[in-house]
Amino acid sequence: MLRKFEIDLEYQNYIKGPPRGETEMYAQACGNDKITMDSWREIWIKNITSSHKRFGSFKDNACQSLVHEFKHRPVIIAGSGPSLKVNAKLLKERGDIGLISCLHNKGYFDDIGVVPDYYMSLDAGKIVIPEATQGGKEDAQVYWDKSKDQKLLAYIGSDPNLFDKWQGKVHLFNCPVGDPAVQVLTDGDKALEVFAGYISTGGNALGASMYFAKAVMGANPVIFVGADFAFGHDKKFHAWDSPYDKQHQGGFWWPSVYSQLKCFTWNSYFNFKTWVETVAVWRSPGIFINATEGGILGSYNEGNIEQIQQMSLANVLARYLHYSKVDPSTKSSAADCLLYPEKGTKLVLF
Repeated sequence: MLRKFEIDLEYQNYIKGPPRGETEMYAQACGNDKITMDSWREIWIKNITSSHKRFGSFKDNACQSLVHEFKHRPVIIAGSGPSLKVNAKLLKERGDIGLISCLHNKGYFDDIGVVPDYYMSLDAGKIVIPEATQGGKEDAQVYWDKSKDQKLLAYIGSDPNLFDKWQGKVHLFNCPVGDPAVQVLTDGDKALEVFAGYISTGGNALGASMYFAKAVMGANPVIFVGADFAFGHDKKFHAWDSPYDKQHQGGFWWPSVYSQLKCFTWNSYFNFKTWVETVAVWRSPGIFINATEGGILGSYNEGNIEQIQQMSLANVLARYLHYSKVDPSTKSSAADCLLYPEKGTKLVLF
């Protein structure tokens, strides 16, 4: 008979930075780049050519139109990790804090009433189509119909079917993949267009969202949710049932952001985590807060790196929406709305 019990979770202590240097970490983060480029090169070129026929000049739909949209404002970026089931509903109460979400969350977010400012799509494969609605409980077309009132940030080499199904506004970007043939769109020997709306991504949609929020839109701080980069303690890879749940193997265990737990992850997702940390520590320092409430972003055996603060989403929202507690029609002041120290998170185990 299974016995249910609760444990109080505490974040690990902070350390000054990753125990490895920038060069070593960046090499790890980019370790699969050559394999990726060799595998996807022809698909990228084919999809980019298709996109050009659809949109005409990419500049008419370019991401540059969004420069400084969230300048000096907090923005939440949402990955598709299993911890979303802990706190995603709070995103409905984010006030005027921006939200960029990986497209994989669309079905799940539509169901719980979370409306991002933008969805982000990076993958050039056909997998993006079923994954976009995978987390929802309705027929897939229900979610595609809802996209007419939503906005999409999309790689110019995305699968054409994505643009067939998406009914709302699209903002295009390019990726610096290091291959001139992918960067200069051609028709035979004739160069059609060089589109330099580059977004550095680290090979994953959450990394693209982070870079877009900070480098393009000017956001600060950048707040992570659903950025587990690992399976949950219940062996789920997302906040919903997915085919990945059956692949809880072929990886390794790594310290969680909580001192009492470890998480199971794959090498590819560990590389994604490493890229995000490399950017946060050395390449684009700023204020980064991990409100995932689980996973491995920022965590090491020695502790959590101080460049990425660990905090519950509830406490993040309380801090950045503190002004909204002051009623201008009364004599109340910020002193009447003091925040209290965050209570420990409880994890239910069986």
